[in-house]
Amino acid sequence: MKKDNWLSKQLKYEVKSLDKKDLINLNFKNFKTKTLLYCKVGQDFKINKKLLSNKFILVEKNLLFKKKINQINFECSKIREAQPRDKKEVCEIAKKSFINSRFYKDRHISNSIAAKIKFNWVKNYFSGKRGDRMIVYSEKKKVIGFVMLINKKKNLIIDLIAVKKKFRKKNIASKFIRFICNTSKNKHYIYAGTQQENFQSIKFYKKNKFIIAKNINVYHKHI
Repeated sequence: MKKDNWLSKQLKYEVKSLDKKDLINLNFKNFKTKTLLYCKVGQDFKINKKLLSNKFILVEKNLLFKKKINQINFECSKIREAQPRDKKEVCEIAKKSFINSRFYKDRHISNSIAAKIKFNWVKNYFSGKRGDRMIVYSEKKKVIGFVMLINKKKNLIIDLIAVKKKFRKKNIASKFIRFICNTSKNKHYIYAGTQQENFQSIKFYKKNKFIIAKNINVYHKHI
């Protein structure tokens, strides 16, 4: 069992992540203060059944997508690496996006706190605490979309990707993918996760030739 210090700070009470080993001898009587336990698992029937029998709530059913990175020729003058000056605009986009995330689905967490979590999540990039690279899309000197990436050995993980609501359906996110492929030498795959109910996101990844690599269930339990 591992304490999630950052999320504990956001919620202002204890948050701990569990793995399969933690579930074997888990005793809820050991928790004396308000605590959120969360666990991310695959499609192991026994583990999922054990979580449900212990009154964990399934807050997200996720799909993990992957795409092989092939070098392509692509240029877009509106896409660039993020700069410190972009912090405010990027954080505001994050605050108003990701309404399908597990934090919005958990009835114990208010929408305002869920929005704050994503705001601060992106803010961490600008303070060097999360993410390895951020790319933004700007028009008329205004940032209207961003993608935050994490390096994992020879692969890339899309940590967050978002576009302002009124600029969606203009292929901006697809341009991000092509830009990443064009500027990511020596990387093998891009990985990205989304919720099974987020049909627009699933359609986007399939359109951009991502394939499903894994199914992941996310459980919460408040004590």
